[in-house]
This record gives sequence, C-alpha cells and structure tokens, in this order.
Amino acid sequence: HTIGSRIWGTAASWDYNYEILFQTGSFGADNIIALAVATETGYSRPKWRFNPRFALRSDTSSGDRDRNSHTLGTFNPLFPTTAYSGRIGLIGASNIIDVTPTARFRLSRRIYFLPEASFFWRESIADGIYSVLDTLQRTGKLSTARYVGAQVSAPVQFSIDRHFTYTALVTRFFTGQYLKQTPPGRSVTLASIPAAIRP
Repeated sequence: HTIGSRIWGTAASWDYNYEILFQTGSFGADNIIALAVATETGYSRPKWRFNPRFALRSDTSSGDRDRNSHTLGTFNPLFPTTAYSGRIGLIGASNIIDVTPTARFRLSRRIYFLPEASFFWRESIADGIYSVLDTLQRTGKLSTARYVGAQVSAPVQFSIDRHFTYTALVTRFFTGQYLKQTPPGRSVTLASIPAAIRP
C-alpha cells in the first residue's frame, strides 16, 4: 500500500511542488516499510532576458538497511519512469538520493534551453542501485561508498506548433566511487532527438 500527499503552488516569483510517499504491506513473510520524498522549488524572472527559471529538485527514496531482517525498506516506485535520471535512464527511483539544479531559458518564442546537472548517492549503503524498471542493477555487497555519480544534460526543445515538439539532447553521466568499486564503472554519453506528438 502506498499513502502519499502533495502540496504545490506559487508565491510571487517562486513556485513549489513537494510530495511524500509512505509504503507498507508485506512481501511473502517480510514486512514493507519504505519512504520517498520529492521536492522542486523554482524561481522565475519573466521580465529578464530569456525569461529564465532556476530550480532545485531533490528526491530521496529509501533503501533496505539489513538484508537479513524481515523488514523490506527499499521503496518501490510502482509505475517507474526516467523522471529521476532523464532520457538516459540509468538510475531508478529506489535507494537513491538525487540533487538536481535546473534552469530554463527561452531563446525564442518556440525554442527553450533546459540545462540541468544531477548528483546521485545511495540512501542506504547496505542496498544496491536499481534500474528504471526497478530491477537490482548493482549489488550493495561490494562497496560501502555512497556516491553513485553525476549527470549533466543540455537539452534544446523546439516547439513546432501546439501538437509537435522535439528535443535535441546531449547527456553525460560521470561515474562515482560506488560504480568504480562495482565494475564496470565507465562514464556514458547519450545523444538523441526525441519527438512528441500531442492531439
């Protein structure tokens, strides 16, 4: 069972969106107690050149503390997406802490530059890291390092009209100590041009 709450709104030049989720239940003979918190706080200056918005996003999802206990602490995102790690999709939403400064610049009426940088840590060093499909990707047994890595993205979004949008994107993921101690620990680059069509 997942129980959650969300508050959001605006105040002068600020906007905010905060969520908290609590999970409980059972899996076989084990009990589930897990938690996740997601926040984003933004600051916009529409009268400045390029109409910038600056924001800080931070997400935390719990990991398991003791693999020998009968209490499961790994948060299950239930309907996973790449929201935590962008289109490169390397990091899932279980046992992870991420801090992501972002910005938005309106270069023209239909073109936006949306840079961001994300930093990832394991919430529990007893647990591993998970894919966006919530499958265990790296074990937590081989390293006590908490820092997973950093990711820098530089998307440019083009809105052709209200139905069709595409984005030119380059993302680079830099491996941290944890990934280097649980090889392979190579950094990864993604270049893509995804498109979206809306009715």
